[in-house]
Formats: sequence, C-alpha cells, structure tokens
Amino acid sequence: MASVVINNNSSESLQDEKKIFVGRVKLSKDFNIINYFKKYEDNDKVQPKIIRKSHRYLIIQFSSIAAARNAISDLNGKTIEGLSTRNIKVEGFVRQQANQSDNNTNKRKKKNNNRNNKNNSSSSSSNDSTSSNNSSNGNSGSNSNTNRNRRKNRRKKIKKLKQANERLPVGSPPQTVATFLKENILKKFNLKLHFSKETNKFVEKLCSENNGGLNDESLVDFTKRPYVTIDNDNSMDLDQAMFIEPNKNDGFFVSYALADGYYYCKSNSKLFNEALMRGGSSFYMPTMCVPMFPRLLSEDKMSLNQDVIRRALIFDITLDDKANVLNTECSWGKIKSLWKGSYRRTQEYYDAIDQGKKHELLNQPYTETLDMLRVVGQLRRRLARDRNVVEYNREKCGVAYNEESKQLQFRVFKQYKTELYNEQISLLCNMEGAKLMAKLNDDEKKQGRNNVQPIFRTQKAPNQGQLDTLVKMIQQMVELYQLDKVFLWENSKDGVKLGKYLKNLHHRLDADNNYENNDSGIELRKKERRALMAIDRQAMVTNVSAHFETTRSQHFSLKVDSYARFSSPMRELVGVYTHEQLYEGIHPPKKMKVDKLDIALRDKIIQTAEGAKKQQKRIGGTVHKYVMDQFFGKDVLIKRKQDRRRHKGCIIGIDCGNFRRSRRIYVRLYSPPLIVKVELADLEGMYNTKFETNGVLGRYGTCVEIHAKNNSNAKGVDNNLTLTVGQNVVVQVYDYIKNGGGGGRRKYDKYVFNVSPV
Repeated sequence: MASVVINNNSSESLQDEKKIFVGRVKLSKDFNIINYFKKYEDNDKVQPKIIRKSHRYLIIQFSSIAAARNAISDLNGKTIEGLSTRNIKVEGFVRQQANQSDNNTNKRKKKNNNRNNKNNSSSSSSNDSTSSNNSSNGNSGSNSNTNRNRRKNRRKKIKKLKQANERLPVGSPPQTVATFLKENILKKFNLKLHFSKETNKFVEKLCSENNGGLNDESLVDFTKRPYVTIDNDNSMDLDQAMFIEPNKNDGFFVSYALADGYYYCKSNSKLFNEALMRGGSSFYMPTMCVPMFPRLLSEDKMSLNQDVIRRALIFDITLDDKANVLNTECSWGKIKSLWKGSYRRTQEYYDAIDQGKKHELLNQPYTETLDMLRVVGQLRRRLARDRNVVEYNREKCGVAYNEESKQLQFRVFKQYKTELYNEQISLLCNMEGAKLMAKLNDDEKKQGRNNVQPIFRTQKAPNQGQLDTLVKMIQQMVELYQLDKVFLWENSKDGVKLGKYLKNLHHRLDADNNYENNDSGIELRKKERRALMAIDRQAMVTNVSAHFETTRSQHFSLKVDSYARFSSPMRELVGVYTHEQLYEGIHPPKKMKVDKLDIALRDKIIQTAEGAKKQQKRIGGTVHKYVMDQFFGKDVLIKRKQDRRRHKGCIIGIDCGNFRRSRRIYVRLYSPPLIVKVELADLEGMYNTKFETNGVLGRYGTCVEIHAKNNSNAKGVDNNLTLTVGQNVVVQVYDYIKNGGGGGRRKYDKYVFNVSPV
C-alpha cells in the first residue's frame, strides 16, 4: 500500500523564497514510489525534489499546490507499475504545509555560525601570523564539529539503549521481580517509596501530640463494641472495621468504622500536599505497594489494627428485616478491633458451620458479627439484584508471585463469598454517606452558606447505539449456535434491564439441574458458556466509565441516585477529602462562604484522582507485558513455528475497524487466563488473503462472523475459513516485532499471533 499525505500549512523557502509544498509518502515493499516521482523531474510545473528519506517515509517538495494535487491524482484511480487501484490509498487531502525542516535548518546554521565566529575570534586574537596557521585553525574547527557530532550520536545511541532496556527483551534471562519493579515501575512512573524529611517530622509530631488524637474529649467511646476487620491475607493498611448485631425489631444494626483520615490529613497540611503531589493514591503491584501516607500512619497509628484503640469515623445504620435502610447516623469516636480477619479464614468458618463442624472462631465475642455479616450480605445482594445492578460473572484474573519459581505469573484468584458480603457493607456505607453529604449540602445552600463541597462518584447510562449493537450481536449468536430463547434480549431501550438479563443467564448456567447428564447436554452447556463469555465482554464494552463529579448524579451500574467514596481514606485522597467535607457539614466553621481557593482545591483533587486511576492502569499494563514476555518469550525462541506451543481459547469479540477502532480479534485463553489481541492485518499477511464480514452491527465495527475471501494465491489457509464469536480456537505465537504496534509516537512491542479453529 502506498499513501500520500499533504499537510495544511505554508512557509517561505530559504533558498528561493518561494512557497513550497511538502508531501509525506509512506513507502511500500511492492511499490517503488521514488522511481514513480522521478518522471516529474523534467516537468517545470511540478519540479519534485526529494529532501528527506527514511526507511518508512519520503518527504517530497513540489513547486506549487497544484503540482502536488496532480501528482497525487495520478496515484488514485489508475494502475501504476502493476499495482491495482484497490491497493492504493490516499490518506488526506492536498493542503499546504509549513516547511518546518527549513526553519530547523536555519536555526542550526545560525547556531553553528555563532560557534564558528566565536572560535575564529579567539584564534585571531591569540595568533595572527601566517596563512598556514589559518588553515590549521580551519581544520581544528572542522575537527571540533566532527567530534561534537560524534558525541551527539553517541548520546543518541545511549538513549536508545536505555529505552530498549526499560522492557525485558524477549529470550533474555528473566529479571528478578525486585529488579523489574525498581527499574520498570518505580523509575518509569516516578514513584517514591520514601517521604520527605519534613513530612516524616510532621507525622511524628502529629502522632505524639495528644496521644495521637485519642485524648480528644469530643470522641465517643465505642471500644466496648466487638469490631472486626476483614481484608486480604497480606493487608497491612486496615481502614475498615465492622460490628453487626440483630435488632430488637427483627432488623439489623450495622456499625461501620473507617480510619479517621480528616484528623491526620487536613487540607493544605504538609502531609496533604505531599500526598497530592505523589498522585493522591496508593499504587499497588505484585509484592509491593507505594503508600499514599508514611507507614507510621498507614500501617500503625491510623490503621485499625487488632487490640489497639484508634480514631474512627463511624456510620451507625439501622436496617429492617429485609436489609432496607431505616436510619443512618454519623459520629467520630474511638474503637478497638478484636480480630484481624481475612476473606479466606471467614469463609472457612462459614463452610465449617454449614458442615456441622467445630471451628476456632466459634464462641468468640465477635462471632455474632461474622454470622450477621453473611445474613445481611445475602439480603443486600438480593436487594441489589432487585434494582437490576449490572454484574459480570467473570473470573478474577491477575498477576501473582510464585514462591517456587520466584517469578510473576497469570493466575485466577478465587473469589470468596465473604468478599461479596463485605463489599455490600462497604457499598452501603458509601451510599448512605453520599446521601448524608448531599443533604448537608442542600441545607447549607438554604441557609445561604456553602461550606460543604462534596465529590460524588457518578456513571452515565450506556449509549443507546451500543445497547442496540449488543442486541443484534445476541440475536446473531442465538441463530448461529441455536441457543435457547432465554439468551434473547429484545428490549434494548430499557437499559435498566441489562443487569436483570445478565443475572438470569448466569443463574441458568450455575444451575446444574437445567442440563441433562449426557454428552449432548454437556456440549450445550459448554457452547452456552462460551456465548456468555462473549456477551459479558460486549456488555462491559457497552458500559461507560465512572467519574468523580461535583454534582449529585446517578450511578448506572449500582442503580443509586448518589454515591461517594468514604471507605478508602488511607488509599485514596478523595476519601480523606469526603471525610473532611462531612465533618465541616456536621460541625460548620465560622466562615460563611467558600473562596476560590477551596473550589480550585476540589477540582485539583478530582483531577488527581482521575489521573491516579489511569496511572494504576498503566502500571498494571507494564506488569502484564512483563509476564507476557516471560510466558510467550519461550515460544519466540523456537525457530520452527510449527513446533511452538498451541494455546486453546475462545473468541470473545471481533472488531472490523469502524470509528477509529483497529481490526482485531479478541481471544480469551483458557490457560493462562488472559486475553490476547490478534490483528486481522497480521492474519491477512500470513495467508495472503482478506477477511470479510457478513455485516457490521454498529458504528464501532462490532461483528459476529468473518470469513476468508476466496483467493487462488492464498497459501496455508482454507478459502472457507470462518471465525466466529464464541468459537473454540488455537492460538500460536507467529512472530515478535520491536516497536511494531501502534502508530506515530505510540509505538509498542507487538506479538503476532496465528489463530485457527479447533
């Protein structure tokens, strides 16, 4: 393919002071574009001149805009040197371009002239004798320029080597995890494990004064309540504790305690400013965490550790017998956690109780809290499903550290039901806290004050066009695989029912009684599960990302009118800020109005929080690439492509390239559980063929089925080859290209995969 781009700017030539027009021509192996433009050299009206050439691009100078337009018109609509018109693409329209290279050349000449003049003046002042000396001075000047260029080129090579070493090369001995995290994560993303001396001194003083804030007389004493913390096994920053008991009126009482972020980290303090500068969030990676606060706070004085008294923000929530909220109160007090639990140990306790076995957690002061957690968690999940909350039954896949191999690897994390119950209590706290903060904000406005500056977490409803695409995809998959009509979702205009639709499908596949105990029933179940994987993926693509906002709005996935982040005051600066705004709403200060600095601070916090989410995503992507290199690098080292490993998987999505999307096939591997992206252009290049679709379902190019175009010259591929969403396939590493992916500055190393049906 050959393409020509003429950008829209104009400038003056440095030589003849005439307007010139520069074209950018993409080179091709099949088409000698240089020889083609040479035929215009004798034409005075065109006068092409090759002024720059690289391995990919050719910069051509024309005499006028009309000449450039004529040259490009010859490329479009004609057969040139045996190259058919369907393989020629004109990217863009003929427009004027500023000759930026001339400007840069002028600057370089001016800089070099100044250097030469300086050298000449110094040499003439020191020695003004013979012509031989002058010639020798000229030679020394040229030598100095040569040495300068050599040093410049050497620096460029060193820079390229450093950039190449930022990522583990394929086939090289694996780095240690510690080295990888230090070189590729901490340095690359400018993350610092240590805090400044001023901040450390500030924290030490804060923790020593007034017994770390525990001598505050305004705090309510809740130390007699048997609170417990439930988190991951290796968690050190415990910012949530709970106490649950049955209510007298056949209901429940839930007390949810959060680490008091407002007391330790007030706005514009040294600790607050440094946390804001560090990204306003804790960043997590395998075997390592970059905390938002110093460890003296995050793992000691502020953390709700076992058997120690800590300051906390407490939400006391009264529920009825169906776990509906009756009343919510908020206060600041002192608590004492009696047990540092985990999802695993709590689930082991539930399993032992169900089997009638004894367990060490029986007959403890906090046993009732554990029992009530399961009851309230189940009831709250039932209410969430009644609200048609959007849930995806996808496996929790990620990267974990292997103790035996001392390396990172892809793994499916077991999600305990305890984690789902605990999640419901946390969501309940955030929803009730958002309601309370919104009410305080409204009351402030009625009184002519504006002390409360809330930050909400909102999510818009999916685009109707995306929902229509999902419906069309489901219909085609039902017809293709002859699935049960329960898979049909016809009312896309009612986006609220998306959660209910997914819930019914997952419930069907989780119920073994709906299937016969024969081979046909098992095969049907596998087919339906593959189809559900594809539907889940398309539904996730349909959803809109959540954002932090200053105004109260709906959260689509949770199906609530208001939602805020209170439950992570040690991991997100947004949580600390919401604590502060809630406190100032309940205890209003003397000032009546909020100045511009307060509004600017809130906007800065929102901007930093959104950036932290992107930063964490980029960190996860870097770790993902590292593990992919460790896994697929073994295949690249095998010279014979047919001897490389064959990885089984399922196609969960196909995009044919509409609306700025690449032409890709998304394959979810069974082992390891990861998603690989297969470029359709790579497959077409392997087999010298083209893939066509039976129909595009939406503006984003979503389709269900593609097939190889009939081509007598195709090698190694069946002309009847068809790839469909939900199909079992085999994936092999075909090639590995350095900087082969992306375009322009966004280049990345790319694995080329071959896909074939099972």
